Amino acid sequence: MPEFEAFLTEQLGEDVEQASADHELTIDGVLTPAGANLSLLDMLEQAGPYGASHAEPVFALPSVPIKFSKVVGQGHVSVTLGGNDGTNLKAIAFKAEDQPHGKALLQSRGKPLHIAGSLSVDTWQGQAKPSLRIIDVADPSKGQFGA
Repeated sequence: MPEFEAFLTEQLGEDVEQASADHELTIDGVLTPAGANLSLLDMLEQAGPYGASHAEPVFALPSVPIKFSKVVGQGHVSVTLGGNDGTNLKAIAFKAEDQPHGKALLQSRGKPLHIAGSLSVDTWQGQAKPSLRIIDVADPSKGQFGA
């Protein structure tokens, strides 16, 4: 195995180093919880399909209050985001419990965070609602993502 590891390091080392240094997240739009609605999801679905060459849109929700957060399943963080108009948006950060963004979500109940993620439809008992898959978060007081 050491020979194989040395081979991979020699062949891919520069590419891995460059990819690891790139911590930029491209944001395609800005939303509020009320703006994340089924009409928007219908339009996004028509723009698909999404895949490697056509990535799902990523949206930023700036300074959105964390109304509720808890760990669910195998280390996922479930969140309710609150809008200024009273609209709530369910969101989830997969496998985030021990990650910086998951910890920030769990520790920010009642406080605002900048949230970045992709929208999807969550259907439960026949009722469709918008949902957000959280990719990253930022503390508005620090002004940068990767909280």
